[in-house]
Amino acid sequence: EIQTTVTLPLTSNASIARSGAGFCYVYGPDFDVRCFDGEGTLAAVARVPLRKRSVTPTEAEQVFRAEVELAELSGNEARAEALTRARPSMSFPDYFPAFTDLRADEQGRIWARRFRSHDSPQTEWWVFEEGRWIARLVVDPSFSLLSVHADRVGGVWRNGLGVESVRIYRLAAVDP
Repeated sequence: EIQTTVTLPLTSNASIARSGAGFCYVYGPDFDVRCFDGEGTLAAVARVPLRKRSVTPTEAEQVFRAEVELAELSGNEARAEALTRARPSMSFPDYFPAFTDLRADEQGRIWARRFRSHDSPQTEWWVFEEGRWIARLVVDPSFSLLSVHADRVGGVWRNGLGVESVRIYRLAAVDP
């Protein structure tokens, strides 16, 4: 017998990054990053002035269809079938997750990737330092940011044919 665990589409998953002697994490629809010291005491909450984005029934169905299609294209028929069977009783959250991933650089800054909807043409990384938002980096969705440093980011870029290559980009400040 084959068992398949199905994560529901749009489920908020916590993401954690080491920060100094402690850690920071993101979870759910609120645009905040919570940081704790080495003893587990809340040390800072950094917030971005953005509103939660409601999930409409149409968007929920689009996300569901995309999840089934991805499972089929990747050859995971068990997941596609499990999702389809579960759809009548499946519920979706009221709001999209705010952030979906965290990174930390060697200077203690925290990088939070904003949730990207399927129709968004870009990926946004929001940068926090000492409990406050300091920058936003916009990257092409074909670039997966894996490593952050004071003056550069590294990751994997995928071309139109799916061929991957490692890329490193220098960061430069830009006036708004």
